[in-house]
Amino acid sequence: MSVVSSYSSSSYSPSAARLSLAGQSLSSLPEYLKRRVLEEGLEELNLAQNRLSPLPAALLGSFAGLRKLDVSDNGLHELPEELCQLQRLEVLIVKRNCLKSLPESFARLGSSLRELNASGNSLEKFPPQIVRLAKLECLHLGGNRLRAVPRSIGQLKELSNLYLGGNRLQEVPPELGQLHKLAALVLCDNQLLSIPSQLAHLAHLTSLRLHNNQLQTLPKGLVQCVALRELSLRGNPLVYRFVREWADSVPSLLELSARALLKEGMSYPQELLPGGLARYLQSARHCDNPDCNGVYFQSHVQSVTFVDFCGKYRIPFMEYLCSPVCAVGVDDSSSGGSCVTSSEEDEEEGTRHRMKRVLLG
Repeated sequence: MSVVSSYSSSSYSPSAARLSLAGQSLSSLPEYLKRRVLEEGLEELNLAQNRLSPLPAALLGSFAGLRKLDVSDNGLHELPEELCQLQRLEVLIVKRNCLKSLPESFARLGSSLRELNASGNSLEKFPPQIVRLAKLECLHLGGNRLRAVPRSIGQLKELSNLYLGGNRLQEVPPELGQLHKLAALVLCDNQLLSIPSQLAHLAHLTSLRLHNNQLQTLPKGLVQCVALRELSLRGNPLVYRFVREWADSVPSLLELSARALLKEGMSYPQELLPGGLARYLQSARHCDNPDCNGVYFQSHVQSVTFVDFCGKYRIPFMEYLCSPVCAVGVDDSSSGGSCVTSSEEDEEEGTRHRMKRVLLG
């Protein structure tokens, strides 16, 4: 049986021992495999496209030196706890099986695991063990049945690639904006109604795939992602329908007074104010209009700014204004109801040169 070099990850030595038993309809592992593992110091093992259900737990204990294991397409309903004893394992590929959960002790792989591909399974809940994999750089959970992503995902500080497409997500947590090394984020084919504005904090994000969701707008700050080169938006309402909404409620007397106090820069002794009023004043948010120095609290205007990408498409970004006055004087006839100031047009010009690919159709 020849050793097959089927992987090319730069993290492995060129002389690493690799063995592929893929596509051989195996229902059990041959006895000689344990001997080969010990004799050759096997580091990469490909067992994909077999019938290894369940995965033989007893033999896994002999694979202590494995750094990469592929058991895709085996009809697995579970992974044995013995798998978590592979303390040198860096890459685990278990895609296209029938997994509904991961082993309880899966977090024991946290000292070594850098890539986990569990796409195409039957996961209904995000496995909590994953957020304890401190060295994880690449996570594939696409094509499952996930309905939520935990806020604790922000703990995966080394994550550079995150694939969550093809699930049942209606929202994703703002903590995704804490993954500062993230370069590729795939959220396509879900049911997302919006995406958090914190994604604008991802300075290294180069690819963002949002196609086939229910997005009507994007957070305006997303245009500040200077590294973004690919933005996929096809199959979303925002591509063919633009929304502009005004707040129904009239600002309260408290809000109007607080706005005037802050806008005019009037000084006040905080120590003399009731605690609730001091906290209220501290909760003020600045108007998104760069030509306005106003603030707002509960009452605000939701509007849409159309930002030009590639000189061809105008993408709607949600912005929050302190009052309808911020949009007065804009010529709606030339921009399909947009609210674009001269400073925004300058920003668009810079964006046009940065963004290389915007996929709308």
